[in-house]
This record gives sequence, structure tokens and C-alpha cells, in this order.
Amino acid sequence: MLKFFFYGILASLGALFLEMTISVTSWDAISINIASYQISWALILAVLIEESLKLLFINKYIQEIKNNKINGSVILNSEKIFFGSILFGFGFSVLESFFFIYDPSITASASYLNILGVIMIHAATSGYIGYFLSFEWIAGLLVSIRIIMIASLFHFLYNLLVIYDAADHAKIIYLSVVIFFLILLKYNRNWIEKVTDK
Repeated sequence: MLKFFFYGILASLGALFLEMTISVTSWDAISINIASYQISWALILAVLIEESLKLLFINKYIQEIKNNKINGSVILNSEKIFFGSILFGFGFSVLESFFFIYDPSITASASYLNILGVIMIHAATSGYIGYFLSFEWIAGLLVSIRIIMIASLFHFLYNLLVIYDAADHAKIIYLSVVIFFLILLKYNRNWIEKVTDK
């Protein structure tokens, strides 16, 4: 399971490289107007890159475990995928949290809240990805696009709260709602599996 965590760190490095590439292109200067707010295309692309890499790495590791068999049986279940994906999200958040810790322009209290927010949003979106992947071990193109869009929407909305300096309690409420729905999905999945097993 710990390998999920290190895969998260590795995926975040890949995301950082791609995002730095975007930052030196003209994409950063292009923006769209949404509800009177100017949204940079670079921000949208960054979120899509991060969530796409999460799906690719989580799915890759699932396939690795799937191919690791003992006596012909696969050592994997939906629980391991789900909680392993959350662990992946913790790993993914390490690099971004590091930048907040060592950014001199951010106060200590703001830094702690930002770090908590980064950890929670990456763990939650990774959890959503793992949850949906646990239904189908090999995600087709259309399924993958849907999963990425759902995770990206949650992530993008949180980034907007941060960028436009929303109140701290608004960020906490938003993250709590995202995590609540993730727990609700997981609870319903467990209930469905118990009912169908009887």
C-alpha cells in the first residue's frame, strides 16, 4: 500500500514539470470570463494535468497489483483501491505542501490552512478516482474522461476559492462537503456490496 504514496509523489513531479512548461508558453496569458471572473487557461490545464496524471498512475498501479497473483488469485479488492488512492493523494500533496512551508510571503496561520487544504483536496480527488476505478479495473477512454472531469471540477472549484481569497470558513465548508460526498459514496458502495452478497 505504501507504494501508492510514493506513486503520488512521482506523479506530482510529473505534474510540476508539465505545469512549468505551460507557464513559459502563451497559455498563461489567455483567459476566459466565467461569472465576471477572469480564469486563466493555464489554471484549467494545470488541474486537468494533475487529475489526468492521478488517474494514469493509480490505474497503472492497480494493473501492477492485478498482475501480481498468488495461486492464481488476484490480491486486490475495492477497499485497497479506495484507501490506496487516498494514500496516493497524500503523496501527491507532499510537493505542493513543501512549497507552502518554505514560501516566505505566506504567514504561518495561512500556510497551515493552505497545507491542510492541499492535502484534503488531493486526497479527496484521488479518492474519487480510486472509487470509480474500483468498479472497473481497466478504465476505457470515455470512463476515464468522466472520472477526470469529476475530479477536476472539485479541484478547480477549490482552486478558485484560494485564488480569489475566499474566507477560510468557506474553504473548510467546501472541503468538508467534498469529503462528505466521498464518504457517502463509499458507504453506499459498501451497503450495495453487502446486500448483493446475501
